[in-house]
This record gives sequence, C-alpha cells and structure tokens, in this order.
Amino acid sequence: MSFDENITNILLNESSKPSFSKDVNSREFEEKITDLAKKITINAEIYNELIKEIDDNKQDNINYAFSCFYLLFTVCRRQSYTKILKLAEKYKDDFERFPIYSHLYLMAKENAATSASEMKQVLLEAHELTEKKGADFDFTKQDGVLNAYVSMACKYFESNLDERDEPFGKEILKDAYEKAKWLLSKGENAYPKFHLNIGRILILKKEYDAGEAKINEAIELLPDGVDRMSRVNEFGHYLTKCAIIRAHDSTKDELRELDKIKVSNYKIIALVTSIIGFLLGGIQIFANITNAASLIYLLIMYALLMFVLVGIVLLGLSITMKDTKKKVIIYDATILSIGVIGFIVMLILLSRGIIVIA
Repeated sequence: MSFDENITNILLNESSKPSFSKDVNSREFEEKITDLAKKITINAEIYNELIKEIDDNKQDNINYAFSCFYLLFTVCRRQSYTKILKLAEKYKDDFERFPIYSHLYLMAKENAATSASEMKQVLLEAHELTEKKGADFDFTKQDGVLNAYVSMACKYFESNLDERDEPFGKEILKDAYEKAKWLLSKGENAYPKFHLNIGRILILKKEYDAGEAKINEAIELLPDGVDRMSRVNEFGHYLTKCAIIRAHDSTKDELRELDKIKVSNYKIIALVTSIIGFLLGGIQIFANITNAASLIYLLIMYALLMFVLVGIVLLGLSITMKDTKKKVIIYDATILSIGVIGFIVMLILLSRGIIVIA
C-alpha cells in the first residue's frame, strides 16, 4: 500500500478483538483512528486503496472493513474532503449496524448542509443521538458524540442568532451548555476544543466576556506542533465572531427600545385623540339635551364607546410588538372588555325601558 502498512496491521489487530463491537463505539477507539489519520495525507491512490480494502473485506471481515471505512472517513473529514457524505451513504447499508456509524453520518450531513433548515434537522438528530445508549454503547457519555453535538449547536445559532430567543433555541442552548460543562468536568483530560465550544455557547448566551476568556484559555491549551498556528487562527476566528455577535445584540437591543418608545408615543396619541374626539363630539350631542338623567346616561354610553375605541387601538399596538409584556396586553384587553360589556349592558337596559333617554 502507499502508506505505512503498520496501519493495516493495527486495524486488523483492533478489529479482531472479542470486545470490538463495544470498543468501536467508544471515544478511545475514535482517538486511535484519529491518531492514525494524522499520519496520512489523502490522495487519489490512497483513497482508492482504502476503498478496495473496504470492498474486499465487507463480506468476510466486516469489523476490519468498518475500521478501514472509519479511518478513511476521518482522514477525509480532517482534510476537508468535500464528498464525505457520498462516502458515508455509499456504505450505509453495510455499516449502519455499528451504532457509531450514526455519529459519522451526521457529521457528513453537517458538512454537506447548505441551508438553515438542513442544518437544523442535523442538529435535532444529533441531539437525539446524545440521548441514546444500548448494550454496546452509551452516547450520553461519549465525548466525541457530545462534543460534535455542542459544535453543531454553536454553528447553527451563530448563523441564526435571532432563533436563540425562540423556545427551540433556549432549549437546545441550555442542553448544549450542560453537556459542554460535563465535558469540561474531565479536568486535565478536557480537550482545548471543549473549552472553545463552551466559550462559544457563553457568547451566544450573551455572556461575552466569559466566553472570550474561555476561547483564550482554549488557545493557551493548544499543544505545540506543526499545526498549532493554524489551530490558533481557527480558534481566534471565534473571537472575531464574538465581536460581531456582541455588536448584533447591542444594535438589536437599541432597536427594541426604539420600538417601545414608538409604541408608547402611538398610545399617547391614540389616548389624546380619543379624548379630544370625545369632548368635541360630546359638545355637539349634549348641547340639545336638557334632561339631567338622559344627559348622564348619554355621558356613560359615550364614555363606554371611548373605552372600546381606546382599547382597540392600545391592544392592536401591543399585539404588533413582539416583546410586549403579557401584563400590558392584559391591561389593554381589560379596557376593551370594560367598554364592550358596559355598552352592551346599557343597550339592554335601554331596550327593556329600564332607562329612558328623552
């Protein structure tokens, strides 16, 4: 083969272990595959050789074939090979018997997602996967599965900031934050990316300073090596993104306050207009009324109509505002209800002759 044949021997050895069905779903196995992947630079020749290994062994030695697939997938993903979804789908029928395949398949789908709806669906599936466990696997405590889910949540909401305040956003971010904290609880065994992702979540939760501190901590924890600078640049990108999110949130808060001021002004105008209309209309109507009782009845009915008018205007403005507090809407609805109920009662009293306007 074109790469170190020791890799083949390692995969054969791992796949022949009696505990393989359980080992293959573990974080430890994922780390072994990742270490092997770091030694390979993908090219057409190596790609085709690994494909041949998979095809030649998937009938008689499925464990080894899947190990080769796992390695090829990891190499392609790490080196930004654009067709990893096609690779995953090609062997879906062969390898979906292995629970960890669902994790690989979701990462491939995330890589290929081009719209918010596609990314949201992948995120939902990743969330479901973190809740699964069985005889040979427990993804509720599998670091790789959990961290992939947290990363997907960060990526989705960084591109769809307004959804953070929706019920779906609040639920997912809360869940991802708890899982990120659990990953960090491993202390010295926590990878720099775990620190990075909890920093990203904190920023999405509008805890900007704490989030930036975590990202800087993640950068400090990056090990020395040939790829350190590229990873520093990758992690540093999220500090820039933090500044963008902070500016977005600040602008949005300012616009929200302006909208509240506008609505308050509209309400004041509506009240003043209604009162002026009431006074002007009342002068015209009541000028010819000489009976004191009739005048009182008309004043009450006219006042109730004003309640209806003001209630409709205020309630309409409150409903059109997304961030209006519930108690404000209740207050406006109460004004409208008083006007409507009161006016109906007055009409009933008039129709039955209980009150008479002369």
